[in-house]
Amino acid sequence: MTYTITTHQSELIEDLLERFNFEKVQIAMTALDWRWANIAEHDEVKSGHLTVPTIERMKRSCRNILYRSIKDKSVGTGGFEARYYPAGEDDIEGETFGLKFIVAQTFTCRD
Repeated sequence: MTYTITTHQSELIEDLLERFNFEKVQIAMTALDWRWANIAEHDEVKSGHLTVPTIERMKRSCRNILYRSIKDKSVGTGGFEARYYPAGEDDIEGETFGLKFIVAQTFTCRD
């Protein structure tokens, strides 16, 4: 399924990325020794090594999953979860996006 990203959606995503506290996430990742694999040529560390990601790398990854959430509603990677809420869903007037960094999570079991 193909989808088109509107200018409005792109603006919402960029605004969200500017307001999200990536610095706090990087502090948490450093404290927890939470590392990502370096797989891209433009990373500052040799490909294949594990490092705490830079803020720019986190932003690139989050931008990607936010765009993907338009199609899939909820997308996660590397501790981040992006969610797209279409207009009218959950009593929301206009469309919106959510982004969170999850350190721990659990659910109840169903019988």
